[in-house]
Amino acid sequence: IHIFTARREARNHAWLSGGKRLFSLFNLANGILWLLLMLVFLKDKRTGNLQTV
Repeated sequence: IHIFTARREARNHAWLSGGKRLFSLFNLANGILWLLLMLVFLKDKRTGNLQTV
């Protein structure tokens, strides 16, 4: 939950300090990171190497 709160605060800071361009860049980076994490998760799930925390 802290990760999501930190992302929201960083997004708000990006919007207030840099405007729309920085905000869009931050959202793009978050989307790419999310996609990469999902691909890693699905790959591990398919091979059976999924480790739970």
